[in-house]
Amino acid sequence: MTADLPRLRGVLQRELNAGARDFSVAGGLDAVLREQARGEPPGSALLRMVAALPSSGYGSLSVEERETWLRRALATVKRELTLEEALTPVTRGTTQMSAAPRTATKKPARAKAPPPEGEAPAVRPRAAAKEKVAPGAAGLDLPIEQAGTGLGPAHLARLKRLGIHVVRDALEHYPSRHTDFSLTVPIAALRVDTEQTVRGRIVSSREVRMGRGGKMRSTEVVVQDEGGSRITATFFNQPFMARALPEGAEIALAGKVTRFRNRPQYSNPEWERLDADADGRHTGRLVPVYPLTEGLPQRSLRTAIAKLLDRYGDRIEDPLPAAIRERLGLLGLKEATRQCHYPDSQEVLREARRRLAFDELLAIQVGVQTRRREWRGGDAPPIEAHSVADDFLRTLPWALTKAQARVLHEVREDIARPHPMSRLLEGDVGSGKTVVAL
Repeated sequence: MTADLPRLRGVLQRELNAGARDFSVAGGLDAVLREQARGEPPGSALLRMVAALPSSGYGSLSVEERETWLRRALATVKRELTLEEALTPVTRGTTQMSAAPRTATKKPARAKAPPPEGEAPAVRPRAAAKEKVAPGAAGLDLPIEQAGTGLGPAHLARLKRLGIHVVRDALEHYPSRHTDFSLTVPIAALRVDTEQTVRGRIVSSREVRMGRGGKMRSTEVVVQDEGGSRITATFFNQPFMARALPEGAEIALAGKVTRFRNRPQYSNPEWERLDADADGRHTGRLVPVYPLTEGLPQRSLRTAIAKLLDRYGDRIEDPLPAAIRERLGLLGLKEATRQCHYPDSQEVLREARRRLAFDELLAIQVGVQTRRREWRGGDAPPIEAHSVADDFLRTLPWALTKAQARVLHEVREDIARPHPMSRLLEGDVGSGKTVVAL
């Protein structure tokens, strides 16, 4: 196939997520299909997908029929991509083999390097490869498996359930809400049933058994702040947290504070190590909460999207001219995307959402206008004779109002043109719409 399958998959998935209303792309989905079908060999999967549509195209289908076709089309694209991915390692392997002699000649010079640098050669080639295959804005169409999210195969498969197939999909997977963990307070000043952040040192971290028969393996962490006050954080069903949060580590905890045995406590709080290059993704700020799918932890998705924002956020191109943005007081798309995920404040978050809402409405309006222009570009027989209608009006026991006469005149002007026309006749109950329509 010559079609851009990752882009087509993203378009189809967005259309399905938007309710199959044919507003997800300017000009409608039929325009995208025509563009993608150019140069396709006879019998290709894309041409088979298009052949399954009626001659009048996708736009003529009902919503239910569109959803059925979209799901079948997405399954077809997925199969084609799976076949391509199965062949891709052969090409990559050839490239790596040609580069192997250069890598081998450099190894003796690094023989005495300390162990941490031993991991660097495995990381640097991948970063360089991404720059070669995805320069500039094209990097946003990089498959999510190659984007460096840090997620394993199982979680990457779960991302696809959310419609995240390329980097762009991840950056446009906006939070459904934000939790305000920006308030950092001393442990002694914590308020019950309020979401707050504390910082301190772990003085105790141990695995505990809970529940009937001690079957629930959990972790209990005690944190002490600079004032000497302590709080307990319990991570239910997470025994591995005892290793992730050892004694002596500096940590930030965030969540809703409860009281247990007259002591403050966190249950399954957000956490962040402060002695391990903490970046503030999970505590001490407005923290994003994303739509999830079964088996994908919130923390893993949040970390992955934050990495992609850092790596690819600067590649976002703004289609809206600066003059229009300035006149309407809109943020740039790059800044709006960042602030929608990790806002500096509630006010900036509102501005970011305003910009994204503007783009969505603009896309819908452009799509509607484009389809209207295409539709009106056709021919229609003009109707100029109105003698029958005039005879009917003379039989009425009353005269038309000024508003009725004005609307009737406008409709007659429309149908006298050699182009298709469509009008919506609005008016209050009893205003005389029926007689004008007749």
